[in-house]
Amino acid sequence: MDMIIDYFSGTLGQLQLLATVLLIINVTLLAHQKLINYWFGLAGVLIMGYVLKEFNLYSDMGLQWFFYAPLQIVGWYMWKYGKTLGDVATDGLNSMKIVTIDWQARFTVVALIVGSALILGWTMATYTDADFAYLDALTTTMSIGASILMLKKIWENWIIWIAMDIIAIPLYYEKEMYVVSMLYIVFLGLATYGLFKWTKDMKAQNA
Repeated sequence: MDMIIDYFSGTLGQLQLLATVLLIINVTLLAHQKLINYWFGLAGVLIMGYVLKEFNLYSDMGLQWFFYAPLQIVGWYMWKYGKTLGDVATDGLNSMKIVTIDWQARFTVVALIVGSALILGWTMATYTDADFAYLDALTTTMSIGASILMLKKIWENWIIWIAMDIIAIPLYYEKEMYVVSMLYIVFLGLATYGLFKWTKDMKAQNA
């Protein structure tokens, strides 16, 4: 108990907790299609990026600040003004159908993710003092790949999220970022739910 109290008495522990709460609210509101979710998401990723910088996880820091943060603003604009990537339903919601890709496309996606991770990991290992440079880079490129697939409602995005979460949980635990590690356990559960939900919805829409 004393260890937990000491952990959250420090600035980084408190910031991890704050970012975790903000991101859980973000995902919850996102599931209910509430526009305000993006402001919670923006605050959460900005704070999380700072925490990751302090733990020398620079690839993940860059992901939070230079990918996820702009994505929150783009997402808010798309939802606010109906700028969707697919056909627009009468209620303004994105009416794109869930799709799946063939094995050749899957192989290409995996190759791009792994290849990019190797390049990014080598760069971080060579030119910075990053910890777990290659694993950190891999979770970064997996997150980017999954986010792009999600925008196009490609079913396989959930597979990548699940794999990324499984890697991230022990990575953050090893860095003693216990709150973030627990957050990714929650994300793992949400990604697993998303996989089964999209599978059900895809079968229904194709029936």
